[in-house]
Amino acid sequence: MSVFLRNHIKHFLVVNFIVFGLTTFSLAAPITFEFTFTGIQNPSMGVGYITFDDALLPNPGAVDFLLPNPAVLDLSITITGASMGNGTYGLADFGSIAWYTNGGLLDFSEELVGQPTLNDPWGTPSEGDGGDFNLFAMGGGTEGSGTRYPQIPITGQRQLPPTGMWWFTLQTEGGQGDQMVLTSMRSRAAVPTLGTWGLTTLGLLLVVAMVVIRRKSR
Repeated sequence: MSVFLRNHIKHFLVVNFIVFGLTTFSLAAPITFEFTFTGIQNPSMGVGYITFDDALLPNPGAVDFLLPNPAVLDLSITITGASMGNGTYGLADFGSIAWYTNGGLLDFSEELVGQPTLNDPWGTPSEGDGGDFNLFAMGGGTEGSGTRYPQIPITGQRQLPPTGMWWFTLQTEGGQGDQMVLTSMRSRAAVPTLGTWGLTTLGLLLVVAMVVIRRKSR
């Protein structure tokens, strides 16, 4: 076998070793859900997305994520058609996120609304029997006794973010505007990314590959 052919085989093996390492260790993949809230007998609509660290998102489970929180990586919602509170709002506009599956193991590869829980289908605004997904404006509604989310007046400029006022239900303008209910929530196709361990492993693989190539080239 010629030296040229042997070197090409060695390089082929090294490259495949690196690819195998990337495939094995590039497992960290934040999960992004696109969602739609539709007005209840009004033309308002809230369309947006939320990105979670999938390792910190319980399924099944129930949690109120106080923001900022390492489990919630990004959030955006655009309100249109409302009598007040139209606009685009981001992660900094919210104080907490409610996530509750009511014992159901949700299939993140499918539409979440309508999937089974221990009682009502997920997405049903029925006092928790269908779980919950909600956004709480900074300084806005908070969970308490008597009602699901008794409203606390928000002071400041107009065009306030929407806030939770019932299970799977938002109200625009910080709880003073139109009501909208969750009608769709599904995940985007996952795009694997390198986490800390993945980057460390990649660095080690590259070092090993360089050492192997140099030794074999002598």
